[in-house]
Amino acid sequence: SLDYDRIIELQPVAARDEFVLLLDTMGPRHPDYVSLNMDNPWAVGCYESIVADVLAELDRQGFSVVVAAHPRARPGSLDDLYPGIPVIHGRTPELLASCAFSVALTGSTSLGMAAVLETPVLFVNSACMSDFVRSNERRFAKALRAPMIDVTNLRRRLLAPAVNARAYRRYVHEFVKRP
Repeated sequence: SLDYDRIIELQPVAARDEFVLLLDTMGPRHPDYVSLNMDNPWAVGCYESIVADVLAELDRQGFSVVVAAHPRARPGSLDDLYPGIPVIHGRTPELLASCAFSVALTGSTSLGMAAVLETPVLFVNSACMSDFVRSNERRFAKALRAPMIDVTNLRRRLLAPAVNARAYRRYVHEFVKRP
């Protein structure tokens, strides 16, 4: 509900900007693993490798990239993951409303924002991800009827995915805010 309250007055921009928004979830750096005494499901270097591969392919295909920082990331703490790329804190809804499409490496609360704003989402996964992370990502992609592609296949497909309006509306109703 709090996320919905942040975006209810935003409208998708009719002529979306040409940048791709990477939704950062902090991967193995997420503070919940330590604060909740949870096992970290990320293999060492996996998240960083996926990020590097995605950024390289987006650059190769000529996309401009902006990173929406996770709300719990401190300014500057993600700079090593995204060298030379703008990392924007606290403006995820506005960025989702105006980007060409977004790229998700894991499930995220911001996917509810994307659904409300009808922002195309492309999920990227990798064999190095744990079964837990891949399973969660698969569930999000299935709920949104959004494409999921293995990082090794990015060269074959990295276009703005289509939005399944019906699936997005159902997602908003079931997981974000009921009418």
